[in-house]
Amino acid sequence: MVKKNCPIGCLRADPKPKSRETSIHFLGDGGRLFAWCCETPPFGLPAYNDVNGSVVYGSSQTQPLMSLRNCGWGTVKDLNSVPPNFPKVLETNNSEGIPRPLTATVFGKTAEMSESVILILDGGALGGKAVLSQVHFEDSGKDESTATLLTTILNQNLGLNCLNIKAPEYEIGFLLGDDDKRIEKFLSSNPPRLEQPKLVVEFVPRGEQGPKPTHDLFPVHCFEEPKNFSTANYFRDLHTRDLGRLLIYTDVISTVMDVLKGNTLTHGFTGIAR
Repeated sequence: MVKKNCPIGCLRADPKPKSRETSIHFLGDGGRLFAWCCETPPFGLPAYNDVNGSVVYGSSQTQPLMSLRNCGWGTVKDLNSVPPNFPKVLETNNSEGIPRPLTATVFGKTAEMSESVILILDGGALGGKAVLSQVHFEDSGKDESTATLLTTILNQNLGLNCLNIKAPEYEIGFLLGDDDKRIEKFLSSNPPRLEQPKLVVEFVPRGEQGPKPTHDLFPVHCFEEPKNFSTANYFRDLHTRDLGRLLIYTDVISTVMDVLKGNTLTHGFTGIAR
C-alpha cells in the first residue's frame, strides 16, 4: 500500500546522475515512480540486446509476444521472488532523513526463459513504490496485449485507475474574427471542408446545425458566438496587426495543432481551446 494523493513520476531511457538521486529521494518521500527501459542502476542495467518474448505476470497471466529489453536482472522460478541480480532492499531516506527502505520483488518474467523483466520496489505504508519495467511500451502502438499489461501495472501497483475511463465528449468550434469581412474573406478562399492530416475541419454556415463532432471530424460554426468565450474582451485586449485577428475557438479538443497543421491557412490564424 502506498500513501494516497502522493505524486507520480516517470523515467525513460538513461537518467542523469542527479535525476537518479532525485528519483530515489522522491521514493523516500512516498512518491510513486514508473521507469521503463532505463540503462543505469538502480532503475535498470546496461542492455545486452532487445528481444521478443511473452511476459508472465500477476497471477500467472501471460501476455503474448512483445518487445523487451534484456537487462540482466536474472532468472527466477516464481513471481514475487527476489531478483538475483538486484539488491533485495534499496536504501533511501525521506526529506527528514528517516530511512524508508524499498523491498524489491519480481512482478513479471519472460515465459520462455523466466528472466526478470518487471520489478516492484515497495516502501510499505509510509514509503514510496516504483515499477521498473523492461517492456518497450513505446513500440507497442495499439497492441492490445501490451496495453493490458500497462493498465495492470498502473492500476494495481501505482494506484492509477485506468479501467473506468470516460470517453471524450467532442465539442464544436467557432470561427471568430475582429470583423465579418475578415471571416467572409477567409471562407471564400478556403473549401468548406479542410482535410488536415489528423482531422477534417468542416465550416458550418450561419443558421445550420451541422454534423456532430467526432474524433476525426471537427465542425466549426461561422458567425456564431460561443458561450464560454468573450469575443469582445478578447479583441479589446489584443494588440497585434495579424496574429489572432482570425481564430477558431473550442471548449475541448485534443490539440489545436490538429486544426492548424496541414493546409496553409491565413497568415496570423490562431486556434484557442478553453
